[in-house]
Amino acid sequence: MNMRIWLLSCLVILPCFMLHAQKEGTQWYFGVRAGIDFVSGTAYSTKRGQLSSQESSSAVCDGQGNLLFYTGGSVVYNRDHEVMPNGRGLSGHSTTTQSGLIVPVPESPDFYFVFTAGGVGENFGAFSYSVVDMSLDGGKGDVIARNIPLFRPSCEKMAAIPHANGCDIWVIGHEYESDVFHAYLVNQDGVADTPVSSKVGSVHAGVFPAAMNAMHEKNAQGQMAHTLNGRKLAVTIFEDGIIELFDFDANTGVISNPLSLDFKYHVYGLAFSPDGTKLYASTREYFGKVYQLDLEAGSAADILASTVELGTVPTDGPGAIQLGPDGKLYIARWRQDHLAVINHPNRLGAACDFVLDGIYLKRKICGLGLPVMYGGYLTVPAFNVYNECAEGALFFNFDDAGIVDQVKWDFADPSGGPSNVSQSFTPRHIFSEPGTYSVQLIRQYKNGTVDTTTQAVTVNGKPQLNIGPDTIVCEGTELILDVTTLGKGVSYLWQDSTTAPTYTVKEEGIYEVFVTNECGTSTAKKIVAYATPAAFDLGPVQGLCPDSTRQIAVSEQRLTSYKWQDGTPGAQWLLTEPGTYTLTATNACGVFSDDLVVTEANCDCILSISNVFTPNQDGSNDQWDISYTCRPTRFQMRVYDRWGHQVFMSEAMDQAWDGTCGGANCAAGVYYYQIEFVGDPQVTTEVEQHAGTVTLLR
Repeated sequence: MNMRIWLLSCLVILPCFMLHAQKEGTQWYFGVRAGIDFVSGTAYSTKRGQLSSQESSSAVCDGQGNLLFYTGGSVVYNRDHEVMPNGRGLSGHSTTTQSGLIVPVPESPDFYFVFTAGGVGENFGAFSYSVVDMSLDGGKGDVIARNIPLFRPSCEKMAAIPHANGCDIWVIGHEYESDVFHAYLVNQDGVADTPVSSKVGSVHAGVFPAAMNAMHEKNAQGQMAHTLNGRKLAVTIFEDGIIELFDFDANTGVISNPLSLDFKYHVYGLAFSPDGTKLYASTREYFGKVYQLDLEAGSAADILASTVELGTVPTDGPGAIQLGPDGKLYIARWRQDHLAVINHPNRLGAACDFVLDGIYLKRKICGLGLPVMYGGYLTVPAFNVYNECAEGALFFNFDDAGIVDQVKWDFADPSGGPSNVSQSFTPRHIFSEPGTYSVQLIRQYKNGTVDTTTQAVTVNGKPQLNIGPDTIVCEGTELILDVTTLGKGVSYLWQDSTTAPTYTVKEEGIYEVFVTNECGTSTAKKIVAYATPAAFDLGPVQGLCPDSTRQIAVSEQRLTSYKWQDGTPGAQWLLTEPGTYTLTATNACGVFSDDLVVTEANCDCILSISNVFTPNQDGSNDQWDISYTCRPTRFQMRVYDRWGHQVFMSEAMDQAWDGTCGGANCAAGVYYYQIEFVGDPQVTTEVEQHAGTVTLLR
C-alpha cells in the first residue's frame, strides 16, 4: 500500500506503542464559546473557548488533560485560545455535521492530522486533512500543511477507529451520491494514498428541492458512530430517515453486513452505549426527540420495535450525541444554554435516565454539534456506581460479570475499616465522608487473564454553601449572593421564594437560602447592614499647657477602624505636646480623615477642657470637668445638643455637668459648648471665649 510519506523527514519516530486513552478527550469546545471540562472526572462548564460553530468540532489534550488545540473544521485554536499560525482556511465548514476530526500521528507525539469534510455543494464536499506540528510556536503548535485532498464529494460523516494492532488508526469517510465507505490507514508513514473501500449499504444521495441551494442536500448530513471496541459502525441518512448498522474489521478496514433501520424521522445524531448494546438517535423536527434502540432485540424489525422515546427536545430539537469520558451521553440542543444528558446509557428504557437540562453552559450557546473524538481517546468508567451520596451506601457493579471468575474491590477509603475491600460482584460501601476516591477493581476472567482498573468515584454530600459572614456594605452598593452548586437535581429557594442560584441584595435585612441536591438540603443565612459616609471633625485648634496632657476621642458609630498618624489604632489619643495630629478612619463607604492642631497655650489662666466623659456612675470620668490654671473672676458655661437646645448652664466653675438633661440622662452623642470667663485680674481683664464639642459616651 502506497503511503503519503512526504512528512517522514520531519517526524520523530518512536517505537510503536499501544494507543490507550488517558485524558486526551477531556476538554470539549463547541457551539458559541461553549465548553465542558472533564479533567477532574466530573463534567463542568467552562467559558474559555473562542470557537463559533453551528455544528461540529474536535479537540485534543495531552495525557494529563492539558489542552493542546481545538477546531471547528475551518479554524484551529491553540491552548491559549488563539488562532494557531496558519490555522485559518481549513476546508471544513461550520455547518457540517462532522466537520473536523483530530487524529494523532502514530509514533510521533508532536504531530496530529486534522481530517475535515465540507458541506456538499459547489466549493465544499472534499474529504481532506491538514497537519499540525506541536513542537512549533513554543509548544503551542503550527499548521504546517493544509487541505491535502483524499476524495470528493464527501458526506458530512467521519470516524477514527484504532487499528487491531493497537498502534495504527483507521479514518473513515463516506462518498456522497454513492454507497462507498473509504477507510484510510494512518500510521508512522502518514496517510495512505489508497483507502480500503467498501461498497455496502444505501446510497447517500437525494437533492433537496431545486429552489434550495445545493448545500441543502440533506442526505449528506448525519453522524457516523462506532462502538468502543470498534467492531460496529453506524450512520444516519438524514432526509430518508434511515439508520444503518455495519460490522467493521479493525484489522483489514473492511465494512460489511449492513442492517438497515427505516426510522421514518429525520435522524441526525447517533451514538452507541458504552457496552455497545444500545443505540441512541436524535431527530431534527421542530420538537425533536431522543430515542433508544435495543441492539440485542434481534432482527431489524425487532430492533425498531424496541424503540423507546426518551424525551422531547423543544425549539428545533436535538443535534449530535457524543459519549463523554464519564460514561454519559451528551446531546446538543440547538441555540440553548443546556445540554441534555443520558446518565446511564447501558441501562434499558427509562432507566437510562434522560435529563433534558443535564448540564448548564454558563450562558454560552450550543449549536447542533459536539466534538468528534478519535476512538482511541474514548474511555468510560470501568464499573458503574449508584446512589453517590455520602449519607448512604454506594452500590457498585460492572458490565462483563458473565465472563469474570472472581473480583476484588479496594474503595480507597482510609476510614473504611474492614469494609474497605470486597470480593462481591455487586458490593456496597458507605464512604466515611464526601470526596473523590480512587476505587480499584481487579477482575480475573474465566480465560485466566487479570485486569486491574482504577476509577475516580466522586462521593457527593449535601450542598456546601458559603455566602460569607454577616457584612456591612455602603448604601447603594450592589451585593450579589451566589450559591451556585454543581451536581444533579440542584434547586434553590430564597427567603422571598425566588429560585435563582444568585440573589441581588437591595436593602438591609436577613437573607436565607435553601439549596437542595440529590443528597439533601443545606441552608445558609447572612445579615446585611448598610453603612453611610462618616466624615468626622477633631475640632478647632487647641492649646496645651507645658507639662500637661489631654485626651481626645472620636465617637462615630458608622466608622469601623481607626489609625493615628504614627499607625497607632483606636479612637482615642493622649495629647502630651503641641503638634498636628491626624486620625484616619474607614468604613464600607470609604476612608475619612481630619487633622487637629495643638499649640502651646498661654498658661497664665488656661482652661483644661475634656472632650469626652462617661456618666455611667462607675466612679470614673462620670462628670464633665473643666479646670483652670487660675481662679477666674467671672465664668459662664452653656451646653447645647445637636438641635441647638440648651441642656446645661453654669456660672460656677465648680459645678460640673453630670450628663443629665432636665433631670434625665442625656443621650450619648456629641454636644456643643460655649464658655466665657475673665482670668486672673493680675494678668488680664479681657473676656476670653471658648467653643467646642464634648462627646458623651454611655
